[in-house]
Amino acid sequence: MVCAVPDFSGKLTPKQQSAFDTLCAIGTVTVRELSYYTGVSAGIIRTLADKGAAEIFEVERFRRPKQEMADIRLPQTLSAEQMNVAKDILRECDAAEPMVGLLYGVTGSGKTAVFLHVIRHVLTVGKGVIVTVPEISLTPADACRVYGGVRRYRCGFPQRAFRWRAHG
Repeated sequence: MVCAVPDFSGKLTPKQQSAFDTLCAIGTVTVRELSYYTGVSAGIIRTLADKGAAEIFEVERFRRPKQEMADIRLPQTLSAEQMNVAKDILRECDAAEPMVGLLYGVTGSGKTAVFLHVIRHVLTVGKGVIVTVPEISLTPADACRVYGGVRRYRCGFPQRAFRWRAHG
């Protein structure tokens, strides 16, 4: 993002002046937008900032991937094996001391269903939940599979906040 420094009084080239005047008129915009509106390069905009006529800064934007919930089927009941695992995890969740566990299983074995069941219980008793997805699983080959998993969580808990972030 870039914005003008209103009390700037230095000397500018005609292109820099054009960008500065546009910034003063429209306020804060992205560097790309200012470049588009004025026809100046990003280099000229950076020079404006170097001269003190503008300030360039970053703004973190949170985005929600397009939701296509119709194709998501959330499990309403667990198998006997899943229920046994969920009970073990819930016992640890309800313990006085914090505990750490690992739910291991092959793809398609029902781990997400167990997690959803446990999360429902934990939220019901008034505790918070943080679900993390390993960054390595966000590689292009796995992105569709992981995104589908994230959609299951979002569909199961639509009123909760979600943050999807991948660093590139």
